[in-house]
Amino acid sequence: MKHEATSGFIMDLIFKVKQEIYFMFKPFFWEIRNFADLIGFFNVFFILLGILIAVYVYRKTNNKRIIILLIMILMFYFVFALGTYNYGTALRHRDKASMLLTMFIPYFYYFKLKKRKAIVYKK
Repeated sequence: MKHEATSGFIMDLIFKVKQEIYFMFKPFFWEIRNFADLIGFFNVFFILLGILIAVYVYRKTNNKRIIILLIMILMFYFVFALGTYNYGTALRHRDKASMLLTMFIPYFYYFKLKKRKAIVYKK
């Protein structure tokens, strides 16, 4: 009897991890069939770009606010993924937080420009 309960828990856990991955990264590039899928794919691209830039800028500046915001966005994704089973609904929920991640892109360029100007002024 214990084995069945453990097996059920493990299968539920595997299903939830799979659901989280699908929420974050779907549509995959081999699933693009129409224009809406293409937009969803570029949304995933901007999400990954925002996360990578946020981590890069955090490592360079050690600004705790960046990591706090990044953790909050990832928790937002986690909570919404637990209750989202439909692909279209997942896109709508994911879009809410992806706009927060895109704000790291101009911040990155501002950080790079500020660093470049500091080097120019030191010469």
